[in-house]
Amino acid sequence: TLIFCETGHEAIAEFQLSHARFKAIVLDINLPDMSGHEVVKQFEAISFLDIPPIIVVTAYGESQEVIRTMTDSQAFFHLSKPFSIKTLQEVLSNAIKDPYFVEPPSNTTSGSIRRY
Repeated sequence: TLIFCETGHEAIAEFQLSHARFKAIVLDINLPDMSGHEVVKQFEAISFLDIPPIIVVTAYGESQEVIRTMTDSQAFFHLSKPFSIKTLQEVLSNAIKDPYFVEPPSNTTSGSIRRY
């Protein structure tokens, strides 16, 4: 099941309703109402020990906001736009299999990925 949220507040509400059903979260760092960093912190406040792998997505490369989100929270993987659907599928597949070690996609032709 795929759940799409347009704002950080929507994402937090969905997570609060039933966080245990999520196998992974893809989260843009730049949301219209709050930062991805703030969203991850809210996820942690709701359920610190039961957060699925979080893949942070941004068009800004390794901005200070991305670095802060990746180092100060349970977000563990960063994808820079643009990236292919195949790259996203591989990252998600690996994250769901083993959230503690994500092997970079074998043939990344656009964007960049980083494991934190």
